[in-house]
Amino acid sequence: MDLDGNHTFVNPSAAKMLGYEVRELTGRNSHSTWHYLKSDGTKYPERECPIYSSLKEGVIHVNENEVFWRKDGSSFPVAYLSAPIMEGDKIKGAVVSFRDISERKKLEERIRQYSKELERSNRDLDNFASIAAHDLRAPLRVV
Repeated sequence: MDLDGNHTFVNPSAAKMLGYEVRELTGRNSHSTWHYLKSDGTKYPERECPIYSSLKEGVIHVNENEVFWRKDGSSFPVAYLSAPIMEGDKIKGAVVSFRDISERKKLEERIRQYSKELERSNRDLDNFASIAAHDLRAPLRVV
């Protein structure tokens, strides 16, 4: 990206993930194209965007839980790194590298579901053990 956040180079794989052709993204503003909304659908102000912080402040940002928006309006979860491009002590632009983490998110959800099922199963087992222990003690009291 240049200092205004416009694409100067776009990797074909990135363009494909975003649902665009490379030529459609070149020269276009990145934030207003694929990072304009938060995951909950609310507007993502440019001044709050960590990617733009790389452009304005010259800092590297890593985010493991964000969403980018496709041309068709759908979103997908990403992990990204945003880093300034420096020439001496001057910021000349930024580069953003990202990966689609949809599969990771699906696996994390499956793990959460399995964990809930395991907790429920453990509660059921504890209840059964308590009832069984009570039932075993009852005849012994009579004796």
